[in-house]
Amino acid sequence: MLAEILASHGRQYWIRALGDAKAFHDADAAIENTVALTRPPFKQRLAVTRGRRQDFCVGDRVDVEAIGDDQAVINALIPRRNLLQRSDHFRHKLLAANIDQIGLVLAAEPPFSESLAVRVSVAAAVAGIPMRWLINKSDRIEALADIEPRLELYRALGVGICYLSARHDAQSRLHEGELGQWLQGKTSLLLGQSGMGKSTLINRLVPDADLKTQQWSRALQSGKHTTSFSKCFDLPESDFEPGSRIIDSPGFQQFGHFKHRHILKRIVLSAVFSFFALALLAWVMNQAWFYRGLGLIPLPGSQASAALLLFSLVIPVFLFPIQPLMSWWSRKHEFEADAYAASQTQAADLESALIKLIKDNAATLTPDPIHSAIYDSHPPASIRIARLQALSERLGSAVGLANGKTPQAASTR
Repeated sequence: MLAEILASHGRQYWIRALGDAKAFHDADAAIENTVALTRPPFKQRLAVTRGRRQDFCVGDRVDVEAIGDDQAVINALIPRRNLLQRSDHFRHKLLAANIDQIGLVLAAEPPFSESLAVRVSVAAAVAGIPMRWLINKSDRIEALADIEPRLELYRALGVGICYLSARHDAQSRLHEGELGQWLQGKTSLLLGQSGMGKSTLINRLVPDADLKTQQWSRALQSGKHTTSFSKCFDLPESDFEPGSRIIDSPGFQQFGHFKHRHILKRIVLSAVFSFFALALLAWVMNQAWFYRGLGLIPLPGSQASAALLLFSLVIPVFLFPIQPLMSWWSRKHEFEADAYAASQTQAADLESALIKLIKDNAATLTPDPIHSAIYDSHPPASIRIARLQALSERLGSAVGLANGKTPQAASTR
């Protein structure tokens, strides 16, 4: 059975059946027939991969084997037309496949990252995917005037630019205007950093986006530690042609972790722990007391396998005392990433995005404090929001002092 991936998290995928894979003679035929097959009411279900394979993403067409009425296993990947991914020195993240165009949501307020916009534009050009900059909050005339010279430069270089106001434009203008015409009959990937209004735009284009996100979040078991996950929405057929879809990807949100080199630090720490664990295993494997203490006498020739099994069983007991320390270290990284993001945009935007993600993931706002301190790698949402609010006040006071205002005036402005 042929299917397409609508949402993904880890090794779990939410798919929609397209038809019998045998009906497609090759990958090109599958792509040509996609628009006709993606219309409802084709069944949606949860799918998993075989083994530990994770090289699938939203937009992929896959051959699946149904398991019961609501689950499936992915057997094979149908060759892609294209693929957009983000990568650094240590890992890469698949964003979306088989897309027709990319929309980068930018805004003048808060200021957008020009370096990010250039990197995304270069990646799109390398992948051969048409791209357009979607300038949101265009109703803020003064802020828009400040970035117009920069936009004019990129427009001269051939970058397509579309102006809109996701919050204030009438529904008819969003659906029937320049943006709506650009979206007609296409699969469009939307990208954007925090505070640019991408979520607001998606909710205006797809009124039931939040409801679908909550459904997929529960099905994928994304959990309270997940910031977000990629997802594909059908645009309403009352205003758009069949096959008009947008993909919302979180691929460019974790700037703070890269800025503070958190990923590199965790890789180094993991390597050090692995080295000492293997060294300890090599030593205890030759110690008779290790086996006697656990009530086991290994058979000749089975000492190595017995040692590995016993070691894997007992090591969590000895690692438990450092679990709170590791959780504290991880939460410290999250606070640093939040602070960096707040310095680049508005903390209030981050707060609203965090609240939305909590609702999407059906996460609790009041976890048990002791359990959270020991096991949770992310701070409770209430603590993160309180820190963001305090940070917003401090940043506001600093701006006020720089402009010659009193701290009270700056914080209430």
